[in-house]
Amino acid sequence: MNLRTIFKDKQERQAYSYILSLTIPMIIQNLFNSAVNSADVLMLNFVGQDAISAVSLATQYSNILINIYMGLGSGVAMLCSQYWGKKILR
Repeated sequence: MNLRTIFKDKQERQAYSYILSLTIPMIIQNLFNSAVNSADVLMLNFVGQDAISAVSLATQYSNILINIYMGLGSGVAMLCSQYWGKKILR
């Protein structure tokens, strides 16, 4: 199955390829984040249970902050795209 058979319209194909080019860096970033967290657990496994618990607590707070920043960034991007669509920002 080819992309040309699924998406008949050229603009639709370009839109999906553009979306894919935007999502690939986000996927890679999340993979790196998970790999670093796993490496932390593996390295701290030799130190002891208290160190793993401390890192786990710190990771929870950092994940909350990351989610807040991601939500703010998504909201700002959505508002900017709406204004861009209405041609206010051009």
